[in-house]
Amino acid sequence: MKPLHEVTDTDERQQFFAGGLADLHGELAAITLNSQVPENVRDLFDTAINLSLYSWYVYDFHPIADMTGFLALEAALKARAVSEPKLEKKRLAELMDHAVASGWLSDERMNGREDIARTRVQDRKIDEARRRADAMGLV
Repeated sequence: MKPLHEVTDTDERQQFFAGGLADLHGELAAITLNSQVPENVRDLFDTAINLSLYSWYVYDFHPIADMTGFLALEAALKARAVSEPKLEKKRLAELMDHAVASGWLSDERMNGREDIARTRVQDRKIDEARRRADAMGLV
């Protein structure tokens, strides 16, 4: 845990990302939900957005924000699929396939999301390599 006087200090790993906290807040605030989204999905989504925002201060919140976002997506798809019993016990990947095939979701923006996810994984690998090099005194 950070000392209290450092709680609002930017995590040093954020320096590798363009923009600042205001830019991150603006990008996250631009993501909105339809008014018909169930409350449980909305709560998960809000938690994911807040975790993503606070990753500015605690970089390790990124994967937790991602996971919570996927939980929100799965909950939303399950809520939508409630009228289709054959989807009752399906996993997220199967629900996504059905949602795209049924026109619930468009896959036109999903490729961009996959690229973002790949970049995040690569960034984490680079960060871990830097940490190991630093611990070994190579940096």
